[in-house]
Amino acid sequence: MTLLAIGLGVFVYVLYSDQEKLNADMAKAATDLKNARTGEAEAQQIALVYRVAIGTPEGDDMEKVALIKEGDKGFAELKKINEAAKNRLPKLVDATTAKVNDAFAQFYRAAAQQNPTPPTLDFKAILDEPSAFWPAETDERKQLKPPTGGGLLQLAVKDRIFRDLALSLAIGDRKAYGDAVTSMDKESKGYVDARAAFTKKAADLPKDFDAKLAAMNKLSDDRRDAYQRDVAETRKEISKLKDQIEAFGFEKRNLEDKIKGLKDQQAALVANLPQSDPFQYDAPQGKITARPSEDIVEINLGSNAGVTPGLTFTVLPSDFPQKGRQSRMRQVRLPDERGQYKNTEVFVPKATLEVVEVLGPDVSRARITGEEEKVRDRALPGDLLYNSVWRKGHADHIALVGIFDTNGDGTDDIESVVRDLTKMGIPVDAYFDLKTQKWVGRLTERTRYVVSGYTPISSGTDANLDAKTKLVGAITAAKTEATNRGIKSIDFRDFFGRTGYKVKLDVPEDRINQAASKYISGVGTVDTPPEGN
Repeated sequence: MTLLAIGLGVFVYVLYSDQEKLNADMAKAATDLKNARTGEAEAQQIALVYRVAIGTPEGDDMEKVALIKEGDKGFAELKKINEAAKNRLPKLVDATTAKVNDAFAQFYRAAAQQNPTPPTLDFKAILDEPSAFWPAETDERKQLKPPTGGGLLQLAVKDRIFRDLALSLAIGDRKAYGDAVTSMDKESKGYVDARAAFTKKAADLPKDFDAKLAAMNKLSDDRRDAYQRDVAETRKEISKLKDQIEAFGFEKRNLEDKIKGLKDQQAALVANLPQSDPFQYDAPQGKITARPSEDIVEINLGSNAGVTPGLTFTVLPSDFPQKGRQSRMRQVRLPDERGQYKNTEVFVPKATLEVVEVLGPDVSRARITGEEEKVRDRALPGDLLYNSVWRKGHADHIALVGIFDTNGDGTDDIESVVRDLTKMGIPVDAYFDLKTQKWVGRLTERTRYVVSGYTPISSGTDANLDAKTKLVGAITAAKTEATNRGIKSIDFRDFFGRTGYKVKLDVPEDRINQAASKYISGVGTVDTPPEGN
């Protein structure tokens, strides 16, 4: 019994102990089940939060999210996500912004280089970064590969930055569009106004053109009619003038024939005239009153006669008016135009004088500049004073042509002669410049004499024969012009011999040619010299 009781007691105890363990296991299992169900619910809630956070809700996820309370795991997980995103976001923004700014910097550098091809703003490198999504891919061990991108947060940052950039560009484009619309409205108004003005002008222009065309046609018709009338009248006038010209031409030819005949008669008469003294009617202008010294005389001409220092006279004996020119002619040997010397008669005065001082109204003192014979034919009181071109109170006008070598030094002294004669009170109207073959000065109706100087002398073997011939032709033409104007031509020997101007009368041939040499080079065709300069 005891054993049974002990056995029963042990059985009961064992049975009670197993029941207690079973109950404990059951309680633990119930707790684990509850915890498992709670963990599953929390895991599902966290998954719900992640699905909604990443923007991939399923079914009624949005309604379930509204049931999450502040103490729930989903709420805590969402706060954890937001806190992590808040910490991570500035780094992602800075990194992406730096890449965008670098793309802009590259664009501006390329634009500054002014390449023919304009640059483009390239964001390809940023947009082609590894995907922000975490693909469900496994490796060769069938294990899940870790993500390579920056996650959904990086994608959100990138999208936000590019959205803001696009929005900024859109605002700029919208402003530019607005400005363009405003400008277009203004241009449109201008176009409307211009079109209205064009329409008005298009309507008025044909009328104005037709009116102007009609006026021009009328003017053209009037001018044509006037031109035709003028042409007809001009033709009549031309025909009339042609008839007159023909008549005048016939009369001119008749007159030219008569003039030629008269010139031939004149030449024949002149050739047959005996040589005469051009000064045969000269009268003495005064006389010598005293010879106080060997070289000085006093004359009876002074300020009343217009005498000035420098005036020259030829001295002739007191009986010269009775005996005449022939009494003073002398034989000398002089070269002709061919250079051959021959005996020539020349007029030789007793002496030549030059006034040096005017002492009073009727007295002057003169210096003897030349005296032919100081013993047998010296100048004496009572001898007469002659100057072929000087008169009391006035003088004849003259002109000079040719070579005037007054001292035989081989130089043409024509300009010095002009100055000396002018100083003496003898007007020189003109002289013929052999360099230009023109008159310096002017032949006038008051010119009484043309004084002829030397001419170049040449021979058949002369190397300058043609040039000298042309120069002689120019001198001859100048003399002919003076003769045709009624001016008497006289040889310089006669002229200076009767005026008291001292010159050398027997200049050698080589000196004459030497004086002419500066006029020979460049001598051209000789035309009739013009009157005056």
